[in-house]
Parts: sequence; structure tokens; C-alpha cells
Amino acid sequence: MHKKESVKKTLAIYLKEASDFISKNRLYFLIGYFAVSAVLFSLQFDLLRNWDMLTRILNANYMFHNGFYFEPERALLESFVVGVLSFVMGAYAVYGFMVIGAALLVFALSRFAKAFSVDQIILIALFLNPFFLIYGAMNGSEIFVLAFLVLYMVELKNKSYLAGVFLALAFVSKYYALYFAVMLLFMFWGGDMRKSIMAFFGNVGTFLLVLIPFFAYNAVNYGNIIYTFALSYLNFGIEAGRLPYFVYTGLLSLFLPAALLILVFSARWKSAARAIKDNSYLAALLAVVFAIGVYLYYSANGLMVGGLDTYRWAIVALSFSMIFVATFLKKKDIPAVICLSAVFFIIAFAAVIMEYQPLSASLLSAQSAVGVFQSLYNTTNCTVYSNNWIPLDYYGLPASAMPSFQSPYDGHPIVSFGPADTSFPLLYNKSNIYVYGNISYCNFNRVNVDFILRENGILQHENKSLLTTDACAWLFGMSPDIPALKGSCDYVNSLIR
Repeated sequence: MHKKESVKKTLAIYLKEASDFISKNRLYFLIGYFAVSAVLFSLQFDLLRNWDMLTRILNANYMFHNGFYFEPERALLESFVVGVLSFVMGAYAVYGFMVIGAALLVFALSRFAKAFSVDQIILIALFLNPFFLIYGAMNGSEIFVLAFLVLYMVELKNKSYLAGVFLALAFVSKYYALYFAVMLLFMFWGGDMRKSIMAFFGNVGTFLLVLIPFFAYNAVNYGNIIYTFALSYLNFGIEAGRLPYFVYTGLLSLFLPAALLILVFSARWKSAARAIKDNSYLAALLAVVFAIGVYLYYSANGLMVGGLDTYRWAIVALSFSMIFVATFLKKKDIPAVICLSAVFFIIAFAAVIMEYQPLSASLLSAQSAVGVFQSLYNTTNCTVYSNNWIPLDYYGLPASAMPSFQSPYDGHPIVSFGPADTSFPLLYNKSNIYVYGNISYCNFNRVNVDFILRENGILQHENKSLLTTDACAWLFGMSPDIPALKGSCDYVNSLIR
């Protein structure tokens, strides 16, 4: 028994020494987390070239460098950052974007740790869990939107007008962030009522102020200050509602924070319960964020049924659950958390490598198709239809999605991966690459894929009623119908016409 106690005592001494060492050198550990996550995010893009990030690069090229493909319903901040960086970094701008995202996230989590008295290392180590490391950069914007939401929560606690600024930046990173506007009500938690009211409306003001450039962009390009915001809402609402059954897979990621919480509470339930009581504001804040995160997962269910990553949509609920776990851990837990974090990164790196094989084959096929088309038509300055259009656009062949119905296809050639349902003559077929068309016809046009135009094209072909093209109606005149807001939106837009 004496020997067992001696071992425990020795282990406790080593753990304390390790905790003291890490705490003393926390700056180096923070830099290490930034560096390793930046490398992972960059490597992930370099190997996988995922669809959503390619689309944002194409949007940046369209806005800044006369590119030929654009999706207006995509949130614009990421494309803007990539576009600005491209003037300095050229084709490597996306890697600069990943590095900035990693730095912003570490900065945001460090500020959160200081504001809510959570250990920095523990918070960052748990936040950078395998699901976030894999899916946070899979679609680009989750890094930025989560970093801005973390900063938003810090400024809510401070009752600062910067809360509205960070909410706006989160919103233009990913439009679903608007749901978190309800958290401005936390301005009324404690303190002087008059100051709370001023802080609330002040943040509404700073939120709108930050959006002025985006309102101006919409007004100039579409004649409606909310066009791209409302278009995204319409797209999300229609696509998400098309398929009925619920996909639970993504919620499996919540077993990670749940398991950690069970471990903590079983070992120190008294101190954990006291921590919740002493930090009721933070507990309430995280509970609301978690609820919104679960709702986002639920509302995106139709999109997930359509094939999008389920874990991506659970990332908000998961990430803030991991923050909740971090609030119960102390300095003495740092060595164990660091070891767990190392496992997280190993899993994430392994997952990226495993994903590389099938996705690289698809990308190589797209590159080959561009070469095949050039050999047939002696040019790539020609717009085509394809079932894998984004990689074709990225590799230099202007492409658009094939119409969802049988039609003349406007005469554009078709580059299909697998056989296509078309009456056009087959010009080439090898290794699953099919090229259909007429060698004598080749026409170039910039592809601006407006969801409403595409949707109405399908409805018109099916002899169904068309959707309104009024952006104010998409937000305030459909479901639910809010006449006052619809009228206000119309009035504001009438002033700029």
C-alpha cells in the first residue's frame, strides 16, 4: 500500500511540474497550436481541394480578376479576403487565408479564456478537436465564423459595442450567424437598465454599420441592398425543405464532449456543480449557443440528405460544447489535455491523408478533362456544361452545372464524368470522361449562377408557378409573411433606385 501511495505521489509531482512548465511557456504552446493548425488547414486544402473552398476562390477571381464563375448566394467575406491576398500572394492566397484563419481563431480563444477565466491552453486544445480540425476548414468559412462568434461572446460579456461588429463579421462569413443576433439580449443580464438598453441598440447600430459595404455591393450589382443575403436564405429554405427524413450522423460528434463531461463530473461532481453556479452567465450563454447550433443542424437536414457533410453542420454545437468542457478543467489538467490534443491532431492528419486518395482521383480526372477538351476544340475559352463544374472552372475551363431537365442545353458542349443524357454527338470517351458537342460551336460567357434564375428555369420547364424575383419578399413576404418589414425593405430599396 505504501508503495502504491509513493507512486501516486511521484506521479502527482511530475504532473505538477509538467503543468508548471507548460503554464510558464504557454506562449510557445500557443504559437505551436497556431502553427500546427495552420499547417493542417493548408495541407487539407492542398490535398483535397474541396468544393466549397474552390467556389470561394472562383468568386474571388470573379470579383477581383475578371474570373468566369460566380455564385452570389455564397457569403462574401472569405472571397473578399482571398481576393485581397491574391494581389500579394497570387495563386497562394488561399494558404494565406488559412494562416489568417488559424491566427484569428487562436486570438479569439485566448481573449475568451481571459474574459471568462478559462485556461488558454485547455480551451484551445479542446476546441481544436478532430471534428473541428477536419470540418472547420473543409468548407472554409467555419474557421472565420466560429472565431468571430467567440469574439462576439467576449464583447457581449463586456457590454461593448464591438459585439455588433463581430456579429456582422460572423454574418458575412456565414449567413447562418444571423441566428445568434438573439444573444444581444444578454446585454440586459445584470447591470444598469439604461446602459443595457444603450448597449443593445448601440450594437444593432454597429452591426448595420459594418454591413454598409455589403449593402452597397448589393445595391450596385442587384438594385437591392439585401439581395445576396436574401438569395442565400431562399436557397437554404427551398433546398433544406425538399427531403423529409432526419439524419442523425452528425450529432454523433457530440458524444465527444458528453464523454468528457461524464468523466469530469464523475471525478469531481461537487466542484463541477459549483463551477456552473459561480459562472451562471457563461453557462447560460453557452446553453443558448448550443441550442442555436442544434437548431442549425436540424434546419439544414434537407441539405445533408442531399449529400453534404453531416459533421460540418454539427460543428457549432460541438465547438461550444467543448468550450463548456474547458470551463471545468484546471491548471493541473493541462498535461492530460495536451496528450489528448496530440491524439486529436494525429486523427485529423490521418483523416486528411485517407481522404486524399479518392478525392485526388476526382481532381486528376477534372484536370485530364480540361486537357482533352483543349485537344478537341483547340481552346479552353469556351463555356461548357458539366456534372463536376467547379473543378473544371478551377482548372481553367469555364463550366456551369447541367440543366436539371432535358433541353437543347443552349448549344454549349458537355464535359461529363460518366455518360450524360443528351442528343449531342459523343466526341470523346475514355476513363469515365465523356465530351459531347459540336466542334464547330464554342462560345464563351461568364457564369453567374443565380439560384433564383436556375430554380425558375426548372419551374418554367415543369409549367409551375415561378418564384418572385423580389428579394424583400424572400425574407419578409413568404414564410412567414411580415408586411411591415416587407414594406420597410421595399421603401429602403426605392430610395436607391
